[in-house]
Amino acid sequence: TLTVGTTLAPGPVEVDNTFTLSGGTLADADVKPGSGGQGLMLTNSGGTLDGVTADANIDATQYPDAYAVIKNGLTLNGTATLGDAGNHYGQLFFVNGSSSSQTLGGSGSVLFSSNLNNSLYIDSASETVTLGPSLTIHGTSGSVDGLPSTTLVNQGKIAADGASGTIYVQPSGGTFTNQGTAEADANATLQIDGTWSNTGTLKLNGGTLDLGGSFTTAGIGTL
Repeated sequence: TLTVGTTLAPGPVEVDNTFTLSGGTLADADVKPGSGGQGLMLTNSGGTLDGVTADANIDATQYPDAYAVIKNGLTLNGTATLGDAGNHYGQLFFVNGSSSSQTLGGSGSVLFSSNLNNSLYIDSASETVTLGPSLTIHGTSGSVDGLPSTTLVNQGKIAADGASGTIYVQPSGGTFTNQGTAEADANATLQIDGTWSNTGTLKLNGGTLDLGGSFTTAGIGTL
């Protein structure tokens, strides 16, 4: 367990048991799966991932309001699962580190459960967060949001693919630029708000694509 006031950096980290973030800081570390596939567990005491690469999974399903603060980018090559079907939800807060922009990248995915409180949230004013081209954000319910002055750039894929759920993009009114794919699958809803434009693909695959917020006809792009 990494607790408040503890900093672990840098280099590979492998824990062949439950590796719990509970208020400490992982900086410039590469979290490897344990010998039994163990990953990193988030708690409601939070903690900071500063320039971390996660080759292991991230588990934010075991606590109500399990969360981590992300600084200087996160390379996610495993799956970050946020929340469960009950009252547990997960959140990743992005704050300024060495600059006012950072990337959630890697070849992994963020999976939203059915809890509407799940979120990726840009928590520093005027910050830009880019979702990398090989990253997938998907699941049932949650939001990819931020303060009204923030910018979200999607180069990967955001897919509402959980039946009867809704994923919200920038519901607090920030800027959203889609350069990748934003998709609504069967019986699911993807709602886009804020000030947004699309140079990628907006895809309707049997679900509901709710285009709210502020946009121009030219800014709709490819459907």
